[in-house]
Parts: sequence; structure tokens; C-alpha cells
Amino acid sequence: MSFPLRRSIVDASPAGVEKRPPNRGEDTTGSKAVRLTIPVEAFPQPRTRPFVLRRRGGGFVTGAGGRPVIRQVTDSRSPVHGFRKLVELSAAGAVTWSRSLPFEGPVELLIFIIFPRPKNRTTKKGPNPREWHASKPDGENCSKAISDALNSRLFRDDAQVARLLVEKVYGRPGEIGRTIVYAAELTEKPAELHFLEEGLMLSQ
Repeated sequence: MSFPLRRSIVDASPAGVEKRPPNRGEDTTGSKAVRLTIPVEAFPQPRTRPFVLRRRGGGFVTGAGGRPVIRQVTDSRSPVHGFRKLVELSAAGAVTWSRSLPFEGPVELLIFIIFPRPKNRTTKKGPNPREWHASKPDGENCSKAISDALNSRLFRDDAQVARLLVEKVYGRPGEIGRTIVYAAELTEKPAELHFLEEGLMLSQ
């Protein structure tokens, strides 16, 4: 089922927008929308691991009932940290450029990830257009890394994201990997009948 509320991000990203510096944000529809371009393909948010907090002088930090305090942390060697830093720098440029950030209300977040095209998906005769990317990394974890990096920058909290769309594609031959993020404050009212419910009714 195609996404009926907004056309594909492929169509919504005109040529030239991606070539701008990654620390610039573009306001595409007045003061309520921002587009960011990160010059690498997205990395997924990995699973966290438990970490027991220790005191400087030795021993564990304890909480209620004298139990050690455990925090969930991401491996410091994960490449997601470098990716999130790029997203943060790009968002910082948008915050400097736009007076409407961070958004206060519900937000829609559209993410378009272009992966470099592997040789085994390229034919000599062409034309080799973009193709859907249906393998790891999964879009959900990629969007998690992006939304976490945008916290307190484009919006106060990622819980404000009320509409989320992720598209993953293989680029054309020679096309570099990159991630395009479109964030906008939702102003229209939600449909009385959700499009998924409507689709289910039509299929019955």
C-alpha cells in the first residue's frame, strides 16, 4: 500500500537540495518545515547493554533497597555515534537559521536513505534506476538513531513525532550514500477514518 498522505520523498527532494552543506537547514514551506541532508547513509541504533554505575572511590552506586544502579548504554565503538554527531551538526545549523525551532507541537518526520549501489545490482546496458533497499539495516532502527539525535534540536522530544515515513533505496550507479530528513510541524487535523482502516474495509 502506498503512503497516501504525502508523495514519495524521492519526488519531494528536487535536484540540488542534497548538494548543499550538511550544516544548513532549508525551510521548505515557510517557518514550519526543515530539510536536512546528511552526507552519509544512515546507521541503525544498536541494542544497548547494561552498565553498572561505580563510585570513584570504589563500590557500586546503589538505589532503592540498596541495589546497584544499572543504566543501558550504547557501545562506544559503534559507528552510530559518528552518524548521530553529523545529524546533530546539521540540526544545529537549522536551529541557527530558523526561528521556529524546536517545534512545540506534533511533528511529521520523513526520512529518505540512499545506499551506494553494489556492483551485483548494476547492469552494463543500464539504465539502472534507483531500487528499493530491502535488507539490513532496517529502517526502524535507522529512524530511531535520527530521531534521538534530533531531540532538543528540531523538537523537544521524539515523542512529538506523530507521523513517520522511512524510505530506503539503492542509488544510481556512482550516486553517493546520504540521508535526507524532512521535519515539519503538523497543522492539519488527522483524518476521521485512518487510511489503514479504510484499506482494511475495502479489502473485506
